[in-house]
Amino acid sequence: VLVTTPDVVAVRGAKRVVRMWERLQIRKAEETITLVNRFTRNTEIQPPLIQKITGTRVASAAVPANFKELQASIDSGRLHELDAKSTVKQALWGLAGELGIVKESATGKKS
Repeated sequence: VLVTTPDVVAVRGAKRVVRMWERLQIRKAEETITLVNRFTRNTEIQPPLIQKITGTRVASAAVPANFKELQASIDSGRLHELDAKSTVKQALWGLAGELGIVKESATGKKS
């Protein structure tokens, strides 16, 4: 999993990392999943463009840029206590399901 934010500098950096991994024969671009962090629907660079630029598959679960939701948990150092309805927590569980780390039923989706 390669994590990037939807901005020009980060996406170009992600592309360079993917090319370096291929050159060093660590991982092929098509075997890499890119996770978009701090995602909003208003950003200029959307996941399909990131997929095209990096040549990787973009995870369907993008982590939203919901800073207010995270503030209390981050300040207290207790990220595991995020509200179950948290969009960030749901996105991370969705990613875990997509990667096969947890069963689909644990992500809140019906099997």
